[in-house]
Amino acid sequence: MIELALTGYKKARVWINELPETFYPPGRVMEESLPSSTTRPVSIHKGAVELLVPTGGRCLYGLLGAEFAESALDDLVIRVICSGRDGVRFDDALPVGFDDVRKGLPDEFAPAVIDILTASGYASGRLPSGQLTFGCAAHGLVGSCVALFGSLAKLVVDLFALRTISPSRDRLVKVFDALALR
Repeated sequence: MIELALTGYKKARVWINELPETFYPPGRVMEESLPSSTTRPVSIHKGAVELLVPTGGRCLYGLLGAEFAESALDDLVIRVICSGRDGVRFDDALPVGFDDVRKGLPDEFAPAVIDILTASGYASGRLPSGQLTFGCAAHGLVGSCVALFGSLAKLVVDLFALRTISPSRDRLVKVFDALALR
């Protein structure tokens, strides 16, 4: 796990080829297929991003992780595994003391993950054909929102698209600062 201090007092943690202990019982599964427009292989097959964004009176918070399995098919399949809102407490979260953080991805945030990655071919232009499964997540009962989980989904895809298992800290900061909520 890599810890990052970002601009604007934002903090992030990144897991490369590993996932944090945020697994949750599966609920509803959302799935979307789209043609992949790249054949470049990836080096990272699982990863997660955790983000804490201070916004004045509160902090936005979310954690999202996925696993990617390449395939010989032509499509990129994006699967999002949902959970209930009242998951098990996640005590190792960045906003310790600021929010009540729970493991899981509530149903209300899952469409943002699918929508942002299928819009304008965002994911299919960065990942080859295969299955991208989001099944690792944590959310704050106060600080999580749809827009943040959309940004986290893009960051996870961008992490896989780096094509290296050991990106520099500076490179990771640039990816986050270009995309994370301000």
